[in-house]
Amino acid sequence: MVYTASRAELIGRLGQAPTVRTAQNGQTVVSFSVATEHAGKDGHRVTDWHAVVCFGTQADFAARYLTRGRLVSVAGRLVYRSYQGADGQPRQVAEIIAQEVGALDRPPAPAPQEGETDADR
Repeated sequence: MVYTASRAELIGRLGQAPTVRTAQNGQTVVSFSVATEHAGKDGHRVTDWHAVVCFGTQADFAARYLTRGRLVSVAGRLVYRSYQGADGQPRQVAEIIAQEVGALDRPPAPAPQEGETDADR
């Protein structure tokens, strides 16, 4: 069962490299998690993790340009899904189906190759 809510917008950092897979219809699907922070009741920083799923051009962009730790902006619709886990227990998940994905920082510089100097790059 799927329930859809209105628009969701996030700015946060990628927790890991995006996962790329191909759906049965041949469409590329990319998923990743975004961490956001807020102040908790005791003043400490609290991290929330958000699941993001991309299709089409957004998936192509995410697969090509996003890496772990990148600062990103995500906007899309919030979807709640329920399913049965491998252990037979019912599970629920909230995902953002991305309609807009953008990188807000510069990509990290490539690591120098062995024996390479700054002048070689």
